[in-house]
Amino acid sequence: MVGKSGSLWSWILSRMVERTSLTYSIKLKNKWDFQSDKQLTESASIVQCLEYLLDDPPDQKHKELYTFYKRMRKERQHIFTFLSIADVPPNNNASERAIRNVKVKQKISGQFKVGQAAQNFAKIRSVIDTTIKNGLNVLEALAIIAKFEFDLQTD
Repeated sequence: MVGKSGSLWSWILSRMVERTSLTYSIKLKNKWDFQSDKQLTESASIVQCLEYLLDDPPDQKHKELYTFYKRMRKERQHIFTFLSIADVPPNNNASERAIRNVKVKQKISGQFKVGQAAQNFAKIRSVIDTTIKNGLNVLEALAIIAKFEFDLQTD
């Protein structure tokens, strides 16, 4: 049995992905209370499948696959962290949402003309995003900040 790239490694990876896919793992996480032995066993089984796969490197002639393999080996301890720690999200959607505003600003008005403007935008966006994340009123938070006096002189 071989995968599309012609290697046993890619075939094993495709089979492992079916069972330990992110979607499957996310579904498990959403059902778990992180206390039962069955959940610990299932989580350990998923991690063990990954470990088994990473113990057998693919052929180096498949450069992209081998690069992916090296990255997976390097990050192996962090790939399924969300299965063992309830507060860890299974994706990086929050991080991607955080940078989306900068990309939209860049696309609409081009780049910032001055480096300080980019820093100011990032600070304001950070306050807004944190306020939203904490379920607070953005306008009230900005009004409170606007009342502060800042020393804007730089040394």
